[in-house]
This record gives sequence, C-alpha cells and structure tokens, in this order.
Amino acid sequence: MLTNSFQFDSLSLRPVMRLLLTTLCVMAFAAFTQAQSSSYDFVVPGPSGPNWVDTDLYLPPNTMLQFSATGKVDVSAGWGIHGPEGTPDFAPVGGYPVPDVSMRYGLAACLQPLAPPRPRPGPLPCSPTVHPKWIYSESNLYFAAPHGGHLWLTVNDDNPGDNKGAFKVHLEVTTFPPIEWVCHPCPTDPITIKTLLNQPVPDPKALQTLLVFDGEIIAINQSGGTTLVTVSPGSALAKYGDLQNLKVIFAKDAARLGPSLSKEGVVQGVVFQNKKMSLITGAARLKL
Repeated sequence: MLTNSFQFDSLSLRPVMRLLLTTLCVMAFAAFTQAQSSSYDFVVPGPSGPNWVDTDLYLPPNTMLQFSATGKVDVSAGWGIHGPEGTPDFAPVGGYPVPDVSMRYGLAACLQPLAPPRPRPGPLPCSPTVHPKWIYSESNLYFAAPHGGHLWLTVNDDNPGDNKGAFKVHLEVTTFPPIEWVCHPCPTDPITIKTLLNQPVPDPKALQTLLVFDGEIIAINQSGGTTLVTVSPGSALAKYGDLQNLKVIFAKDAARLGPSLSKEGVVQGVVFQNKKMSLITGAARLKL
C-alpha cells in the first residue's frame, strides 16, 4: 500500500508525477494478483565453468526468478572449497564466465535472447559482455528477466576442469501478465487518497517490497534502526507492505553516497522477508 511513511524529501509533487506514480501502482498491483508461478530444481556440476549448463527454460517476458542454492565445490589448485555464494579470494586471471564481479567460484546465471529451441552439437556459452549476468549471494536472490530469455547456469570459475562437487539449485519462476494500458485513473480524474486505497492491496505480511521504476538504487545503509535507500534523481517508486523504518533519499539530496549497486546488474527493488533484505536485479531498468 502506498502511504505517507515514504518520507519523500519534497511533499509537493507536481500533478503529472502524482498521476505517474498512481498509474504505476495500479499496474504493479494488477501484475502481482495475476502472476503465474512454477518451480524447478537443477544440479550445476563443479566442472561447468565456461561450459554453461542448459536449463532448457525459455522464459517469457516479465519474469522474475528467485534462487535458493546449496552444496560445495572444490575449485582445486589451492583456491579452496566454496558454497554457491563464492568467495572474494580468487585467481586474478581472465576467462571467468561472469567477469568484473567481486565474488568468484560461486553460482552464476545468464540469460540469452529468446529463440525457438533448435538442435545443436553442444551448449552455447553466454557472452561475457553481451548477455545479462547474475551471481548468487544471500542478499541477491532475485534475478529479473523483463525481456525473457533462455536461462543458463554455471560455476563462476575460469579453469574448472579439476573441480569437484556441485551446487543444488531450487528456482521459483514467476511470470507477470503484460501490462494493459487502461485509463484508470484518467488524466482528467482527481488524484486523491481514496483513489489509491480503492485499488487491490496485497497482504503486507506476505509482501514487503520497494520497486524502482525507470531509475536505480544507488546505496542502501542502516542507521539507527532505519533503512536508508538512496535512489537516482527522477526515479518513480512503488511501495508494498508495512515498511515503517524505510526512508528514501534522492541522490541529489544525499549527504554521502556509497558505490553504485548497479555495477553487477541494475538494482530494481528491495524485498524484505523474515527480517532479511534481498535485492531484485536485472539486465535493464523497469521502464514505462
């Protein structure tokens, strides 16, 4: 539910922005109530590396993936045994399936553009620079596929031939229906609190989420029991559930900013569940 506890730095939003935020909330609520979900389990062997594991999943657009992974992989050569979250201590060489990330030797995923299944002699590796990538961590359990795609999994190791072990991956796949552009509210309708409250509202106990549309989350900090979320200027936001200890700061008004969280994928939202926070990341911002 959209409430005044959002703590915007400026309460005097222009009518056009108010209309935009209301329309986004209506569209997002409709998507959540009509989403289709399914689950899958995979085993990703330690020696995968550049030879990505084909899940045979061809995801339609507007799909969200939630990962849960266990298991250990011994990457040999003195670099240790690691779980799906990987380690920051890795060989400084090239050839990793997902380069330029702070953690290696863990679980990684890749999306290729949607195409009809076709016979092929072997797995088609994901391009390190072209296709959307994602790496597993306790604070990064979600991977957005706004344009859909062919899903591949692997162990993020540059030289996996002598690896031992495997990761067990449980995947929850949720596909939202296409957005239907309906004039509700229409530009001529007054924007009031009653207009907002008359929309379907998810159970706050089941859904506690902050979504960022056409923008990105730059930093997340904890201060005195309050979660401070810094977003880029011009971001449109939607809030679900009871998030009383959440404060949103737009970058131009932030006193101090940390490094951008978008280096490993554009951050699209924050999910709070069982007092734990996870990031929703994807290959592109959520745009109108």
